[in-house]
Amino acid sequence: MKPAEPTADPRPDWTEALSITSCLPSRVPDRGQVDQLTARLGEHVGHLVPEVDEAINNECHDTADRETARWLLGRVDHTLRQGPGPDNRTAAVHLEDLALNCRALAAICPHKEETGQLATGRERHQPTKESFVHSLIASPFLEQHTLVRPGSRGGALLPEARYEELRTHDPAEPAPAWLVDAVLGQWPDLDVTGRPSGEYLLIRQPTSRGYGKASWEVNLGCNYDCKHCYLGLKMQSGMPWEDKRRCLDIMAEAGVLFLQITGGEPTIDKDFMRSHRHAFELGMMITVSTNGSLLWRENLLRLFKECPPYRVTVSMYGATKASYDELTQRAGAWDQFVQGMNAARHARLPLRMSVVVTGDNGSEEQAMVDLCEAWGVEYEVYTNITPTIYGGGEVLTAQSKEHLRTRAQFTGCNAGHTFFHMDPHGLVSICKIGRDEQPSLVHEGIEGLARLGAIADRLMLRTGGCSGCSLAGSCTVCRPLAKHYQEAKAPLAAYCQHREKKAG
Repeated sequence: MKPAEPTADPRPDWTEALSITSCLPSRVPDRGQVDQLTARLGEHVGHLVPEVDEAINNECHDTADRETARWLLGRVDHTLRQGPGPDNRTAAVHLEDLALNCRALAAICPHKEETGQLATGRERHQPTKESFVHSLIASPFLEQHTLVRPGSRGGALLPEARYEELRTHDPAEPAPAWLVDAVLGQWPDLDVTGRPSGEYLLIRQPTSRGYGKASWEVNLGCNYDCKHCYLGLKMQSGMPWEDKRRCLDIMAEAGVLFLQITGGEPTIDKDFMRSHRHAFELGMMITVSTNGSLLWRENLLRLFKECPPYRVTVSMYGATKASYDELTQRAGAWDQFVQGMNAARHARLPLRMSVVVTGDNGSEEQAMVDLCEAWGVEYEVYTNITPTIYGGGEVLTAQSKEHLRTRAQFTGCNAGHTFFHMDPHGLVSICKIGRDEQPSLVHEGIEGLARLGAIADRLMLRTGGCSGCSLAGSCTVCRPLAKHYQEAKAPLAAYCQHREKKAG
């Protein structure tokens, strides 16, 4: 049977639905509004499903597209059959799930973003003229020089003389033979023989600042409400785009080659995509730290294909729907995570899992590890919960006592000297933990970074509750982290060697 003509653009309805459900689970929206939006979105989905089915069968999708789309259709069918449920909260969660499904279906359908009208498969995949996109970066890094490739873990050290040769090389001419050989040796799939070097090689300029790495909380907001989150309050706030862009420019000027973009959940930030693209164009190797719930989005996958990240680090909060949804305090979070991981794996993103073990999912530690290995992705297991950045201890109740592990001895770090952290408002600190003194990169510019070294040296001093400690030489946490634990009134077992003496 021929499907009915499509109704009006569904975007206003799913936007409104996601807006009114954004405060779940703390506040449940009005049931009347929920029911109205549920009915409208159900109608939209009913029109979109046959379009997606037709696109899967008729359009030029690769295998990854087809498999992801079929998985989504199955999820949509389950959501529709499940219905809104008996109580107001369940109905609101159902609406949120329906809105996410509707948005995902619309992304797969061949829609023109400007008009919402259908386009042919040929129009949808029409290539556009793009600016220069580099495949290689030659850059200073700390006291060395390196050759790296976006999206790749490999790299090669460059002698200073070779780096200087590339800096003065005519980009209209083919690269020196030694570079062609080095590239083929490191990346056999990338042949630059005879190509003008300016077509693929970006040269980062020297800097006197000496920073090689940085992390940036693009926002504090999140679509989850995890019990263990060290950010505490999750507020959508931050800088306007022009200030974000200026801060990224300053980071590049300071020498930052490796940048971690985190949050909150960075992919929900309205400026995430252009922030990622701008950092890429500046020649940064980008790690995106995410919960993975939105990695199925076509615009994100397209961005990561055009501007490959160095790594996509995905937090894992359980191996089953029950434990995952409980820890994140968001019904349907597990389904979003699986949807995102399926799409990310099919897109061959450079994934790495952060397996987070808490009281809610402690019994599933091995199951989470097994799932990572079945997926063929790297992983690291984290078992110790830390206080919030405000020194709050409320999140420590998520700690699994059976999984509390003794940390390795802290032997110092370069926080504030070769690495720094920036919060959503452009305030920079020595790291994510030591935020006591924060120069403003927006107002002070690159000169603000010059103060971080001295700030780091002060914050690392064993003061306060650690002053005069006889075990300081073998302590397992830095002073800023110990201070957070002390402010949170955490038990010594969580961070201090004196727990053994107290226990005895």
